[in-house]
Amino acid sequence: MKRFSFLFAAMLCVLLPGEFLHAEEPLFLDAEHAYSNEEAQVEFARLLRPTPEHDIFFTPIDSDKLNAGSHLHIFYTSQNPLPIEFGPQGAIPADTLTAILPASEHGDVLLPLTASPSWNNGVRGIFLKAYGKKGEEPHVQKLRVEDHLSFLGRFVAYLRQPFYAERFTFSTMSELAGYRMGGISLSVLVGMWMILVIGVLIIIVLLRTKHMPPQHQVFRMALITCLCAFFFIEARFLPDLTGYAMRLQREWWETGRLGHAGDVYAIADAVHEEAAKGATGPVLLCKPLTATPLRYLLYPIPLISPEELTNASPALVITDRVWDRSMQSFQCGKFRFDGTLLRMFPDGEALIGPSTSAS
Repeated sequence: MKRFSFLFAAMLCVLLPGEFLHAEEPLFLDAEHAYSNEEAQVEFARLLRPTPEHDIFFTPIDSDKLNAGSHLHIFYTSQNPLPIEFGPQGAIPADTLTAILPASEHGDVLLPLTASPSWNNGVRGIFLKAYGKKGEEPHVQKLRVEDHLSFLGRFVAYLRQPFYAERFTFSTMSELAGYRMGGISLSVLVGMWMILVIGVLIIIVLLRTKHMPPQHQVFRMALITCLCAFFFIEARFLPDLTGYAMRLQREWWETGRLGHAGDVYAIADAVHEEAAKGATGPVLLCKPLTATPLRYLLYPIPLISPEELTNASPALVITDRVWDRSMQSFQCGKFRFDGTLLRMFPDGEALIGPSTSAS
């Protein structure tokens, strides 16, 4: 019996391809649905800690030739943890998913696409942004979309999609994306259901048989149907709004930060303090993610981007790049600023004051 087992194992080693014998199961990771894309990118910068010499960048990958499926299979190499944003082709920004892939020379990871409310089992193609540092670039070797769900599993995935939390941004009131199921707005689905129910009730009124309810009862049921639909939409949004408000309030009282805006209020206070000491001129911002709130908080102090910089030297510079105290200058796009570190903030931002004229 032992001899037979040995011979059988030897035959397997000869006949089966080495790739099959050494195949390993891919690492399954959950996909995160961040409160906002800005918050996710702040977390990526905090993880990668870019420097002027090794700035952060991303590689966009779009493929509409991949098969439809429920999971994204990624083969990659990276010497650092690899932050990615991904989702189904054509997904709205609010439905973008994020994940942190572990550093690996032979990375093999499986990620669910169903966590995105824009996912539909019949939609082909995906998009992906792989973030890294210059000089330490990750390499995505191969992408594959696979189907690992049964019919029942897909049905459950669709039912879960409207219950993913609403994503809030700086301009929340004008950018609420709402809830979706299979890429279709939940408001549209509820509206179609209302039309169907009211249509059936109208048919009942038109038939007017003896066994049908009185006309006033039919109209009452139609009104109740509409009210229930509106109540359902509002009731779905209320927990997300309450939870997000409580989260912001707790974070503000404990750390002085406000959601994905991070240290923006502390930065604004520091700039106003420096302006009160006599710092005059525009403020150069090398962190575009916080441009919108900072323009409001710094007014009337002008806030400019590197592209808007003219011959005039900025009075102060705000950057999210890691400041090396041994250096006397840093890079902001194509602009090099010689300066002095005035203040560091918990998220890694630095407030820089000029020591010499900008070059």
